[in-house]
Amino acid sequence: MGYEKFIQPKDGDKAILIDFGGILDMPDLSSDSLNKMELKKRAYFTLVDNICNSISKAFDACEEKIIIPYVSILYKIKDTKNKYTEDEFISDIVNKIHNPDVVSYVKKWVNENYTETMDEKTNETKKTKKINTELQFTDQHNKILIAISEAIRISCPLVTEYINVYDKPVDETLYRIFSSIVQQYQENVDMLNKIHRFTYSRVVSTQYSDKTIWNLLRNKSKNIDIITQEFVQDIIIGILPKSDEKKNIINLFHVVIKRKLQFEFSKNYKITFKPLNLNQVDSEGLTQNDKFDINISKKNEAISIINRLSVSSLIPKLKEKYNVKFSKQEFIYYRDNIKIHDFQRNVIFNFFAKDIGSFNNIYSASRKDYIKLLIICYKYLKRRNIDLLAKYLIADGEKLQEKRISSRNSKIVDTIETTKIYKDLLNNKYKNIENLINENKVIIKTIGNLSVSKFIELPDYEESKEIKKDGNENINHEICFDLTKMINDYLTFLSII
Repeated sequence: MGYEKFIQPKDGDKAILIDFGGILDMPDLSSDSLNKMELKKRAYFTLVDNICNSISKAFDACEEKIIIPYVSILYKIKDTKNKYTEDEFISDIVNKIHNPDVVSYVKKWVNENYTETMDEKTNETKKTKKINTELQFTDQHNKILIAISEAIRISCPLVTEYINVYDKPVDETLYRIFSSIVQQYQENVDMLNKIHRFTYSRVVSTQYSDKTIWNLLRNKSKNIDIITQEFVQDIIIGILPKSDEKKNIINLFHVVIKRKLQFEFSKNYKITFKPLNLNQVDSEGLTQNDKFDINISKKNEAISIINRLSVSSLIPKLKEKYNVKFSKQEFIYYRDNIKIHDFQRNVIFNFFAKDIGSFNNIYSASRKDYIKLLIICYKYLKRRNIDLLAKYLIADGEKLQEKRISSRNSKIVDTIETTKIYKDLLNNKYKNIENLINENKVIIKTIGNLSVSKFIELPDYEESKEIKKDGNENINHEICFDLTKMINDYLTFLSII
């Protein structure tokens, strides 16, 4: 039986009416108030024909296996005298609407109509380019996503009507319910996790190229994890329902994420321009440009003070967290002898990144607080037997140089890339940005630069006391670079931070 004529858009595509009285040959059920479902979300108004078509096909294929649960759930929603909890509703959607017969029909329909050749294209790409399999989508993944899209469209009117009747927050509720549907169709693939990893990799790749924007986003309490989750939610509730069996849905993900990033980086910040008169001066002899520079200077100074106070207040907690203690005399020793250099700053920032946050906070810290951070980091590294890196941390970087790294013949490249701990870092901690690390070679360049730079060793506080006790003076020794030890120390450091 063709059910298409019983399933129609209503109210200018803002609702869907399913005439269950006509479908079940029960005239008493042919009531608009009983059978109309509000779509609620504006993005679904343009999908109303696709939604009606998906429901009609499912009704034709599964008949009473889906029609009876559908009408039963709809009338439970309409019966406001008996509360229909969200947990009960989700359970009914997953287990009764997407029962084994419906799941089997949807997967069969996808297989019969699927036309993409993603695996073939991937195999061609592999011949000339390394592919991160963690982020790669196959034909199987694409089929699962298309099946999920069809399943979401089948359920959509019930879900939006439930949200409408019970006045639930729209996007959050859609995401919770549609995520449950995803799990019903994902087979042996954790599809939510795969979508999250894919999205995260696209977002995190912008943290260096768009560093200034990320600083602004942090001021709005947004970071990479928050924005990734927002994008994933939009993909589940906004993009998946738009897919069909003849599209490569991954290409759609690419386009959407790119556009959403552009929105975050531009349209999200309203900018108004006001011309500055460079010639007209006021009674104090200041132009508008002079006043602008003064205001900017004051704001920068205020931000610097706030950052400095923030670091200072954190130090007691950091000493406790890392179980580090030092005396006033020890602090004075390092304060008077430490010379600050870029490698040292990078180590300290990476070490305290999760505790302090912005790199600007390190730069804004007073020398007193900076030395305290350095002592905490140094003592912790020593305790973890990362002693060569610790030695470089307090050494005088007298002559820092950059080394040109050749990916083909460098001993440093070969040694690092064959190290187990390096492979583990790429496969686990950095798997979402593996391509970025391989492309920029940030780890390799850091160690390579150390190999050609001159560092003068500074005895630590305890060693300096022993030297004085013996009546000797500190001798400025150049640290002998040990490639194997430094690789082990630096990679171990990256793995524990």
